[in-house]
Amino acid sequence: MSGHGLLDLGAYEQFLSGEMLDSEPSDEESARVDQIGRVAVHLVDCVVDVSNLLSESPDLDTARAALGSARSAVVAATCAVRHTHDRVKTATT
Repeated sequence: MSGHGLLDLGAYEQFLSGEMLDSEPSDEESARVDQIGRVAVHLVDCVVDVSNLLSESPDLDTARAALGSARSAVVAATCAVRHTHDRVKTATT
C-alpha cells in the first residue's frame, strides 16, 4: 500500500510471484532521503515557530515576521529538493 492508501497492484503481483528484489539503498540514495528528511523537519519546525509567534502576539508586525520565516523555509526546501533532483538526473544520464 502506498502512503495515500492506494494499492500498487503491479508491485503486489511482483511480490506474490517472487520477482520483487530485496535490495538495500545505495549511499547516494540514503543521502538524498536524509536531505529531504531534514528539509521536511525544517518546514515542520517553521510551522511550529510561526504558530507560536502568532499565538503570542497576533498583530500585523508578527504576521509579517511569520510570513518572512515561512517564505525562507519554503525557498530553502525548494532549493534542497531541486538540488537533489538535479543530482539524480545527472547521475542517471
